[in-house]
Amino acid sequence: MWRWRGLKLLGRIQIVETFAIPRFMYKVSLISVSEDIIEDVNKLLNDFIWKGNDKIKRTALINDRKNGGLKMLEIQSKILSHRVIALKRFIERL
Repeated sequence: MWRWRGLKLLGRIQIVETFAIPRFMYKVSLISVSEDIIEDVNKLLNDFIWKGNDKIKRTALINDRKNGGLKMLEIQSKILSHRVIALKRFIERL
C-alpha cells in the first residue's frame, strides 16, 4: 500500500517508525524471537526504505542527523532496551 505513494526517503523512514516497528515490537513483547527473524525484519524494512538494495550503510542510516545519519530506529537496540526495562521493573518488585 505505501510503496505506491511516491514517498521520499524521510517519508518512508517515518512510515516504518510509525507503523511497522510498533507492530513488530508488540509481537516481540509477547513472544521470544530469534536473531534470524530480527535480521529478516530488518531486511524487509530496509528494502522498503531503499526500494531495493541499501544505498548507504545501515550504521549511517541509524546515526543522529548532526552526525550525518537519518536517525532511523534500530530494532535490535529497541528490543534490548525493552528487555532491560522489563528486567528492571521485575527486580524492583522483589
